[in-house]
Amino acid sequence: MTVGELADIVLGNAGILAMNDGGITLTGGEPLAQPGFVTGLLRKVKPFVHTAVETSGRGVQVCP
Repeated sequence: MTVGELADIVLGNAGILAMNDGGITLTGGEPLAQPGFVTGLLRKVKPFVHTAVETSGRGVQVCP
């Protein structure tokens, strides 16, 4: 699945999520192991949907 395909699904449900004070959480495994996908998705949906990322922070390279 591409970033665009997933963003379309999320944005298609934005009204329902907002009506229920909901949003999306990126989790499972280590989402930040795929930084390009995660940042691409967040850039597309964050203006319209509440977002969160659950991470252990392990194995993720962070730039200072």
